[in-house]
Amino acid sequence: MPRSLLIKMKYLLTKFPFIRSPSDEKDFFCHAIKQYEEDLRSDGYEEHSISAKISKVTLVIELTGKEKLGDITGTDARLARERLKLLPSNMHKMSEFKGLDLASVIQLNRSLNKPTQAQRTVEGKLNETSTFFKYLIKNQIVQINPFEGLKIGFCDQDSNPRKPLTDEQLFKLFSLTWFKTARPKKIFHYWIPLLLRFSGARVNEIAQLTTTDIKQVEGIWCIAIHDETPNHKLKTKNANRVVPIADALIQLGILEFVNTKEGRLFPELPMYRGRYSGAVSKWAMYWTRKIGFGRGNDLHSLRHNFANELKQAGVKEDIASELLGHCTEGFTYRTYGHSHSIEELHRCVNMIKTAHIENVTPFHSVTKASQCVA
Repeated sequence: MPRSLLIKMKYLLTKFPFIRSPSDEKDFFCHAIKQYEEDLRSDGYEEHSISAKISKVTLVIELTGKEKLGDITGTDARLARERLKLLPSNMHKMSEFKGLDLASVIQLNRSLNKPTQAQRTVEGKLNETSTFFKYLIKNQIVQINPFEGLKIGFCDQDSNPRKPLTDEQLFKLFSLTWFKTARPKKIFHYWIPLLLRFSGARVNEIAQLTTTDIKQVEGIWCIAIHDETPNHKLKTKNANRVVPIADALIQLGILEFVNTKEGRLFPELPMYRGRYSGAVSKWAMYWTRKIGFGRGNDLHSLRHNFANELKQAGVKEDIASELLGHCTEGFTYRTYGHSHSIEELHRCVNMIKTAHIENVTPFHSVTKASQCVA
């Protein structure tokens, strides 16, 4: 076991009182979590992802107030959910809560009124805990999953952190100066939002692209999204796919841009915790706020726009799922595999609206102009 995880386990053993040897070995949380770690590692998860999963599970289980996994009931799970909603976000970074147990943190925050956990955060932690209990059931450690089907129960519908951009927001985004001039301070400022708009890809899937990932398949230029190399990471195995390049991107000069590069398309983006998307998200957060986007509107919203526009255009769900890298029942993905013809996928990608980029200057026109001046 890596040293980082050994340190993590020591921390968990001292911080959380329920991690101790009970009379029934099968109810021994520490033993179960170690086995869970090993299986996650065998499934190809990275160490930081494993550590994050353990932290979520451990937090939720402590909030149930029960010491043994087998004693946790549906009522306890709902109690943990309500307590989770009351925890301040980023509490570990706040000095006010340093050294306090979770009950004390919740009590203190009633007076401090710090922002609490977002709906997506609560949902993620509960889902992670439910996944852990499914694992325990499969391994005959517990008999029921008290977190299965647990509703989040937020009343504020606007708390959904990710929403499609409106037409007005799309026009605002693609009217930023560097889109009009095709002269961004950093090249990813121009190309990554455009690639996200017309591919439906996740931010890291685009940020990690190399020149060899842009290739012709059945005579059509495509983006190969895969995890075949150590520096290519995907959210799930189902995300391995080929996405045809929209005509709008060809017209803006994506192929000319690719021909100017060797290796990674965006080498200016550093890797952080196994991903290249960190710098993109940080930059995008600054600019989306500056042009007035509210909570839930960011670059990932473009993926929602892509999905919504395919649906509105009458594209079948299995085709949309293939383009987005989702798993659909009865559909088996292969690396670079596709159930539908590239021509059909290309036709669907070209259904994405282009009115919002009418003010975007093509990259190649600026490049050619610069060459003429030189």
